[in-house]
Amino acid sequence: FQSAAMMDKAKYLNYQVLQRHAKLEQQSYPKKVNLHPNSLMFGNDQFHCPWLAYYTIQQTSKLYAYDVSEVSPFALLLFGGEPTVNHGGIEVGSWANFKCRNGKQLLPLLQAARAAIQDVLEKKLEDLKFDLSSSKELRACIELLKCNGLGFRREDPADIVRSGEGQEREFNEFENETAYMTRKDDEQQERMNQVWANAKNLAES
Repeated sequence: FQSAAMMDKAKYLNYQVLQRHAKLEQQSYPKKVNLHPNSLMFGNDQFHCPWLAYYTIQQTSKLYAYDVSEVSPFALLLFGGEPTVNHGGIEVGSWANFKCRNGKQLLPLLQAARAAIQDVLEKKLEDLKFDLSSSKELRACIELLKCNGLGFRREDPADIVRSGEGQEREFNEFENETAYMTRKDDEQQERMNQVWANAKNLAES
């Protein structure tokens, strides 16, 4: 259910996506898109950045975007289309433009950061137990996203300490997620090994 106030706000919010020609990739034009009423961002008019990223887009009665999230400039620069220098600034995906006097000097750093992220992802695909937290380059990119390039940020809130026995200990989303998942995989493997051992002993007895 959406309140009347949210519906009224949504009427005055305009969103666009860059529509590319199916055969002529260099040909593109902006196209109106609507946030689906079931989206958590529907009716929201408080944004820190003028860009949104969506996971799903579908044409029904209108062109609707689902699973929408606000994205920062550095998120676009690191994960968006290949950045290029254009008219004294940096352009991403022939759509988002950032004013930057030293764009030519900054571009190699962005390309190196993007290549480092790609390299880490490829290592993870090759070895699922590869510890992402061991990558200094990835940690630098994470800090860049956390502080939006300012070099400082608010401290993370204290970890939630759960009470009671048998509950899983909390993990920090950015620092210990990989270690947590690896530990859970190992525990599952140990349980499966024990099940097979018990079954084998039962069959031999």
